[in-house]
Amino acid sequence: MQQDKQSLSGSGLPEKLLLVCLGILFLYLICQIPLFQYGRDQGIYSVIGREVLQGGAPYRDAWDFKPPAIYFIYALSRSLFGNSMHAVRIFESLSYLSLLYAFIIFSRRFFSAWQVGMLGGTLALLSHVQLDFWHTGQPESFGAVFLIWALVSATYIPQQGSARALIKQIISWALSGALFTVAALLKPPLGGAFIFSLGILIYKHIHGADGSLWIRRAAALTVAYVCGSALVLLTFFLFLLTKNALSDFYNIFFQFVPHYTGLDLSLQKLPQLIAYTSKQWLLKFSLLTTMGMFLVLLLPPLAIKENEGCLHILGVLIPQLLGVALQAKNFPYHFGAILPFSALLGAAGLWKVWKRTRGRWLFLCVILFVLYWHMDHNNMVQKGFLRYKALANTAQRAAINDMLHTTNDVNARTNRLTAAWLRQNVPAGSPIYIWGFETVIYDLSDRPLSTKYIYNIPQRVAWNKHAARKALMQDLYKSPPAAIIVARNDRMSWVTGNRQDSAEELKTFHGLATLLMKRYIYTVSFEDLDIYLHKSLHPDQGINP
Repeated sequence: MQQDKQSLSGSGLPEKLLLVCLGILFLYLICQIPLFQYGRDQGIYSVIGREVLQGGAPYRDAWDFKPPAIYFIYALSRSLFGNSMHAVRIFESLSYLSLLYAFIIFSRRFFSAWQVGMLGGTLALLSHVQLDFWHTGQPESFGAVFLIWALVSATYIPQQGSARALIKQIISWALSGALFTVAALLKPPLGGAFIFSLGILIYKHIHGADGSLWIRRAAALTVAYVCGSALVLLTFFLFLLTKNALSDFYNIFFQFVPHYTGLDLSLQKLPQLIAYTSKQWLLKFSLLTTMGMFLVLLLPPLAIKENEGCLHILGVLIPQLLGVALQAKNFPYHFGAILPFSALLGAAGLWKVWKRTRGRWLFLCVILFVLYWHMDHNNMVQKGFLRYKALANTAQRAAINDMLHTTNDVNARTNRLTAAWLRQNVPAGSPIYIWGFETVIYDLSDRPLSTKYIYNIPQRVAWNKHAARKALMQDLYKSPPAAIIVARNDRMSWVTGNRQDSAEELKTFHGLATLLMKRYIYTVSFEDLDIYLHKSLHPDQGINP
């Protein structure tokens, strides 16, 4: 007995040290997110969020083909924290704090150990920050938070024996249905968990019940879920209806999107796509998470409800993995809502080993080493140092941020300098137009849109270009831009279906090319961005090239 007590006492210190290290790592990572800036997609979401706050509507007043919920998140972030790039990142950080809390609640219920939630939340945040600025702040990033709270609501069980408890239960189910639906409005595959969760709960609540009782329970569950979902959908469609944007929504999602999806997808390739997606999921992001997921399947359960908890997590993962495969692009951010739930499942497996092993000091060292190696391998330590250096050193801030937020064919310095030039030479309130994909310049320059087409993909894709070009020219003549920015070297065959950049496409676009020639004068370039200023504003009025 004395020996057992000593063993338990000795095992407490490494566990406390593990939790302290996880807490420090979580705080370090959560403080990185507010220092991220925008990639291309985030610039789109922010500009549309700006239009929403000004009384506009997605699709009608600012064209994009992503589901709608992300624009409202950016609008909410701007309204709460201001118009800078850091606003949505602060909101994102707070979201991941809530995700950690939800993980802890879920882990107490199903794994009988809140420590699983702490480990899972830290691994989830590590994978998230690893994606860096370009692949965070995405619909999937916020979708993971809605999904875990949907599971927490779905699995809430009040104390039985009163009408009040029944009301609480029904409200929690309805809330779960609403949260699953918001996730679907961020990215449709995320909503697939709705069906899995409802099915799991129905089976649990009707198991062992007699004929009449199981029917009532199944009906109550289904009605609550559907009512919560319907409330969200009704609110959204009423918004579109009042904004007269339903036809724009229909044209984008029932005409444009099917063609876009078909660029890379074919049913014959589906098995290979699923295999490739699974390989990316297991091998690309986190060694600890993948190892833990295998362990949770191989080792016997530690808690009575462990299998049920794992089933709920798999009900979230399966439709998402299929959705990523169907998108056929496998961008890292497509896994943004998969990685947190993988981390929670992996944490459950690692915790099993932790509780069963006698060599906890050795296992602790292994975990901490792998965490540090993971961060170092992905340059997270160096990038974190540079972000804090930029935060502390005003003189070097712009240069460091430009370096950290330049990737692929996007130069952050070029966008910043272009926006600064526009603020200096285009009167406030005068609209501009960007023939390219650098939507963030609208936000950085604080200049309004001349057209709903905030980037030129609709005018570059074969199946849509003729109608979109006609609509664009109508907008430009109706609201002439003070400046037009033309991008070069922005080839995106995975989006446009061809290898032409914006400048090359312009040569085939007679309407815009003619407008530039007749009413605008080439003025200045910043790397691959050429600025054409309206003749009424040209050098005679003292611009600064």
